[in-house]
Amino acid sequence: MNTFDNLTKYKIFLSVAEKKSISKAAASLYISQPAVSITIKKLEENLNTTLFIRKSKGVELTEKGRLLYDSAKKALQMLSDTEKSLKSPFYAGHLRIATSNVLCKHFLRSYLKEYLSLYSDTDLAITCTSSAEAFVMIEKCSIDLALVVKPPNPERFMYHSLGMIEYIFVCTPAYREKWDCQNDEICEYHAP
Repeated sequence: MNTFDNLTKYKIFLSVAEKKSISKAAASLYISQPAVSITIKKLEENLNTTLFIRKSKGVELTEKGRLLYDSAKKALQMLSDTEKSLKSPFYAGHLRIATSNVLCKHFLRSYLKEYLSLYSDTDLAITCTSSAEAFVMIEKCSIDLALVVKPPNPERFMYHSLGMIEYIFVCTPAYREKWDCQNDEICEYHAP
């Protein structure tokens, strides 16, 4: 069977994988649950593999299912981007960024204003999350770049340092007095 004949099946497959439920996928796609089940069964038969493990409360991707999910997601995103660029000659693509709330508000925001003035036809998506989750998202190619703390394994990622961030401990005067009484020789602590 030709891969292009499977496009609708892949869209249904992606929905089931993301919802982790055949019934939720069917509801979001406005088609019947049996139609979704049959489509997934036919896709598994065409590929001669099992894509989902059926559980009492939904479904979970198998290893081969995860491989297909990553590829299908990228392929359909590329098709979508191409369609947008054909419809609008000025469409500049998309940029997906992950960062923390604090870094977004106090650092990234000023750069975004300039970026959007230069590339106003770019679809921009910002995900606020932890650095650890941003590294996972980079590995899965679900984002294009991240504004995070230095990676734990720098050799696995291409990164550019934007400077140092200083963390400060702030407390009330009453707490400081209590702390000073317990630790006379320690007046101030500077993080390395």
